[in-house]
Amino acid sequence: MLVQRDIEVSSPPLGVSPKSSPTLERRRRWERQFRWCLRASDHAIIIGAVGVAALLQATIASVNPRSALAAGMLVLLWSFFLAGMRSRENQCLGSGAVEYQRVAHATGLAFGAVAVWALFVGWVGDRVLLFGALPLGLVGLLVSRWAWRRWLR
Repeated sequence: MLVQRDIEVSSPPLGVSPKSSPTLERRRRWERQFRWCLRASDHAIIIGAVGVAALLQATIASVNPRSALAAGMLVLLWSFFLAGMRSRENQCLGSGAVEYQRVAHATGLAFGAVAVWALFVGWVGDRVLLFGALPLGLVGLLVSRWAWRRWLR
């Protein structure tokens, strides 16, 4: 049997943030601005890719309100998964393949979720939207991240 005695053990604080200095504040401000630029370019590419795919679908098949709903849902889910996969995290920006992997995984999750949802609901006319926006958006996002990375250097 273990007996606990009244022993005080002092432990160091778990997370100590560095003292605020002008250099640290400038770096944090720059990181926030860079993440905002990434977010803006990601949203522009997603909306552009889904818009081009919706136009392609309108020329091939008839447009119905469900297609607009699917396009809107795809834009929202894609943006949500990019944020959820932490594709704009400071530790992965500008170095290594982790940033590209997170973008690709978020894209796959978003399209998989919309495809499964369309399968359950029984929508058959949105294949053009999915198969058009997937390659355009993924290539656009990866090229955008590559261009931002080149701009950093």
